[in-house]
Amino acid sequence: MSEEPRDQAFDTFDAYRAAVRDAIAAARRSVTVFDHDLAETGIESAAVVEALVALARAASRADAIRILVRDPAYVENRCPRLRRLAAQFGHRLQFRVTGEGLELPDGCFVVVDDIVLVRRFHADRARGALARPPSPEPARYAAQFETLWIGSNEGPALSVLGL
Repeated sequence: MSEEPRDQAFDTFDAYRAAVRDAIAAARRSVTVFDHDLAETGIESAAVVEALVALARAASRADAIRILVRDPAYVENRCPRLRRLAAQFGHRLQFRVTGEGLELPDGCFVVVDDIVLVRRFHADRARGALARPPSPEPARYAAQFETLWIGSNEGPALSVLGL
């Protein structure tokens, strides 16, 4: 019986979005996302938002979903599903923007449950890989995310309070 390979390469944005979708759909505890603007992640798709809703409902952690971007304009202007998710599950979703002066990685990545990693090697290109256990890569990127998160700023409110 052959084992599924730990790392699977991809080189198209469709394959990247499929890897992000499948990884997030399998999340049980947490999802962390670092991206330039989320435009190529597919995070606004119905399938990904549905998976994030399921995680938000099932999670016990206040930081179950954390998203860190360099530029929030795409999320603010083109992500109504993600904004609705934030309105409904703001207690489970945190959104931040990278801080000034941080040395940022060239690529983008999504870490799921600290054991699955989907990464693009460069923010402008689709080439990347999906890494699963027992790969050490997800833990390394999870630690990198924590460093970036600490140096980040609160992002804009994704939803308007109905007060």
